[in-house]
Amino acid sequence: MVREISLGNGSMLVNLDRSLRVRDLYFPFAGLENHVLGEPQRIGIHGRGFSWLREWDTKPGYKSETIVSNSEARNELEDLRLSFESCVECEEQVFMRKIKVENQSNEHREVEVFFEEDYKLYGDEIGDTSFFYPDQNSLVHYKRNRYLMANLKKKNGSCKDFNQYGIYGEKPTQSIEEGSLNNNPIAQGDVKSVFSINIELEPESSQVFYYWISAGKDLDEVSKLSEEIKPEIENYFEETEMCWKGHLGKLKNDASILEPHIRDQLKRSVLVITGQSNENGAITAANDSENLMYNQDKYGYMWPRDGAFVAETMVRAGYHDFALSFFDFIEDVLRPEGFLMHKYHPDKSLGSSWHAWVDDNGDERLPIQEDETALVLWALKRYYEETGDLEELKDKYNTVIRPCAEFLYDYLDEELKLPKPSYDLWEEKHYISTFTVASVYAALKSAAELSQELGKDGEKYRKRAETIKEEGLKHLRSEEEEAWKKTD
Repeated sequence: MVREISLGNGSMLVNLDRSLRVRDLYFPFAGLENHVLGEPQRIGIHGRGFSWLREWDTKPGYKSETIVSNSEARNELEDLRLSFESCVECEEQVFMRKIKVENQSNEHREVEVFFEEDYKLYGDEIGDTSFFYPDQNSLVHYKRNRYLMANLKKKNGSCKDFNQYGIYGEKPTQSIEEGSLNNNPIAQGDVKSVFSINIELEPESSQVFYYWISAGKDLDEVSKLSEEIKPEIENYFEETEMCWKGHLGKLKNDASILEPHIRDQLKRSVLVITGQSNENGAITAANDSENLMYNQDKYGYMWPRDGAFVAETMVRAGYHDFALSFFDFIEDVLRPEGFLMHKYHPDKSLGSSWHAWVDDNGDERLPIQEDETALVLWALKRYYEETGDLEELKDKYNTVIRPCAEFLYDYLDEELKLPKPSYDLWEEKHYISTFTVASVYAALKSAAELSQELGKDGEKYRKRAETIKEEGLKHLRSEEEEAWKKTD
């Protein structure tokens, strides 16, 4: 299922499905530890009868120019409407929801809303603990250094506004549907917790309440964060909205000349990219748990190729610091030999791979896609063209530019005058591909020009690029087929 809503701040990322349920919750890195693993965090509603939120008519959406969702759910049989404002706070690791319950009938109503918390901290179901924490009147889930604290609060009310709670070692479906929780204060293992809030509604009236999850590395951290949020949660919503609108203020002025619908898509793209990326420069490819369903891996990795393309685009949009963080990430993960590996986790550790270190004959070869190393140099040059930031070039010359350029210069088939074989763009085959050749050519030219800007001698990189163009392409092209050929 597509994640309809994505809410992030560079360290915490929460995805919602079309039924407005939490389906992914990452922290402290977007794309690394998914503490939900796609399991829907269910919401049940007792009104005239009982229903799950997934049975309602829902309309997901965002507030304009923000990473704040503005969604609604309707149930005509119940004459009820729920409005959701949801966000990850701009700077803190807290997911917040402002929920308005509207009675659309002409009778007095009582409505009880149940929230189920079903976490797999660190991405597995082993050894979790959940307990009721009386100091905050909250439910806490923890394992080792990961803590999640959930709270409920009526508008202008206290944190004691929840109605009942329960902690379970099995699915609490029957308890929620019957509207009677077990009041169990603690459990361990594969645990679930539930609490509810009771809303009284006059005819054709509404009431607002808040739900939030604080994330941290210990009980003190989440408790302090929740205590800060509790009295000021409405202000936190307003500040988060203003934060993202301010973020869009960095867009280049020439964005104003775009057609309104294109400009809106540009702004939404900038916000989504920002929310899916990490403060440390890890630009992750895609963050949801659906991929786990068929190959037990994920897409929440930083591919240097993808990162280079996104960083270059964000630079052109005016987000220079975004690219700088990416280049810092590259600096930290670059191999001493000057090349980049297949992909990386957001914490800079090496990602999973199917690229072998030997060929079919058992002979040694590098498990790389050479274009990933090359495109970083191309992106650095594009950054310099857009910003004129000579200091960044100086900072990265000995740690990124020169090592990468030297590797690309040396990684050449001397007979063909082409880059040696590596895995292709689609990560399927090991050969000399046109895309890789083009990216290496662009990278060597970029290295030569960047070296010149810094007063360094990069002439050999320029000559190597010209050699590839003038001599190498003769071996890459099939004159008989009049097409570019694979060179195994």
